[in-house]
Amino acid sequence: MKKYIGVYMITNIKTDKVYIGHSTNIKKRFSWHLAKMRKGIHPIKCFNDVGAVKFEILEECSPEELREREDYWINYMSELIKVVNKNKAGKTPYNSDEAKIRKSASQIGSRNGNAKLTESQVKEIKLMLRNNCSNKEIAEKYGISENYVNRIKYGYRWKHVSVE
Repeated sequence: MKKYIGVYMITNIKTDKVYIGHSTNIKKRFSWHLAKMRKGIHPIKCFNDVGAVKFEILEECSPEELREREDYWINYMSELIKVVNKNKAGKTPYNSDEAKIRKSASQIGSRNGNAKLTESQVKEIKLMLRNNCSNKEIAEKYGISENYVNRIKYGYRWKHVSVE
């Protein structure tokens, strides 16, 4: 599968509002946006109606050009339509260690758009595991796979959640 690097645009077709962003993996970024929209927690509220949005790739470019090209597209489109992010691309270099740490921290636990559980549910699961409940019983109760229960049990998932 081809990995698209570049600048993209999300349009709310009911309001004509537009968000312009950049990514080193546009397909993955679209998935992130969709997950947030489906849960009704997209940071830009006008994009929480999944049926009213359109995704487009505006331009493919190198990772080094991302911020410059996003700024160009924000400026260009702002003259034509309602762009909701009129600020320039972030000031932190896109692939800097600081940016990677910040992005990673923002996706931990239930803040991850694809999270199936909340922190309180994970605490309950960890308590059930301590009390020797079977993986199958836990999986059925929370609608997750037994493999996922194992990943919680051994700290591959949700390791930041502790049980007193």
